[in-house]
Amino acid sequence: MKQYERVDKIRLLVVDDDPPIADLVATVARYEGWEAACAYSGEEALTVAAEFQPDIVVLDLMLPGLDGFGVLDRLRRSGRWSPWCSSRRGTRSPTGSRG
Repeated sequence: MKQYERVDKIRLLVVDDDPPIADLVATVARYEGWEAACAYSGEEALTVAAEFQPDIVVLDLMLPGLDGFGVLDRLRRSGRWSPWCSSRRGTRSPTGSRG
């Protein structure tokens, strides 16, 4: 099987209000040869997305202020992004139930 090399690097935007998590995801992407940028709030995500023009956005839905759903809505209305998937990172309460 012949392998094809992508001419343009994949551009990833990581949006999370926990900088160590966002930075870790971006670092792994860069290690794999991708271009990566981080935003730490919903408002910053919109600005960075407009400038960076990512191919993929990893988006924390539980952002303070403009949350991930608001960011997603605005990105979709811009006409550039349509598909998305979500992963929920829950927390455990003191009783052990997932929240």
